[in-house]
Amino acid sequence: FSVAVAFGYDNALSVQYAMPYITKKRNFGLQFGVSANASRKVAYTVDNYQLQYFLSNKKIIRKGFSVSAGFTYRPKYHLTWQVDIAYHHTLYGDTILKNYPDFWTNNTINYFQFYTKLKLDHRNYASYPLEGYYIDVIGEKLGFGLPFEHVHAGSLQTNFRYYVPVVKQLYFGIGMTAYTVWGRYPLQVVKCLGANDIEMRGLYSYLIPAQHLILLKTNFKVELLPPKFVRIRNWDTRIGHLSFACYWNFFSDMVYFI
Repeated sequence: FSVAVAFGYDNALSVQYAMPYITKKRNFGLQFGVSANASRKVAYTVDNYQLQYFLSNKKIIRKGFSVSAGFTYRPKYHLTWQVDIAYHHTLYGDTILKNYPDFWTNNTINYFQFYTKLKLDHRNYASYPLEGYYIDVIGEKLGFGLPFEHVHAGSLQTNFRYYVPVVKQLYFGIGMTAYTVWGRYPLQVVKCLGANDIEMRGLYSYLIPAQHLILLKTNFKVELLPPKFVRIRNWDTRIGHLSFACYWNFFSDMVYFI
């Protein structure tokens, strides 16, 4: 169970509840969520590879809510399947469409969202892997063709990672991300290079719209300090330890998009 609250130009409240395991085999779980927001800041376009914002000092110019539900199925230790269905409602102030008529066709955006992810994870350490592989396939559909919906878009994406020791204290890793998008996404959930964890190192602050994309990443890691584990006295054994290591990292990224 988690609650997140934000104040300022963006006011938001989010409540999430997850039951990781509801079966005796501990391989099936459920998750639910609800959120609401009211903002005086709206991103209305991408210019010079940067999001451009319209700010209102007094008036709320965007408000909305979303509800979601889903399940996670883990038939094997390394294999996980996730499915989520959500409904989103967003209302924009008339000022946005008046000043930026290309922002959207009207000031209301309603749509259902279907999201599914199938992943196979054989990495030795998920947070900083040095050996093994990871692959996933992600499908997303925005809008089911209902009369009250204003979005009809979708995407397919896959991520692949492979890690292998080369010689003592030297490790190599390679990864690829590829996606294709159809239809028009709302700007707040747009799929592009620089958003949704699709990042090219060295271009973190840039947003590059792309309908089709292939991103290739390579890494060489030189071990300077091997992993160390230190127990913290009087702490629970599940969390009472500190782990650290040090590596010299050389990387190269390449991307192709249209």
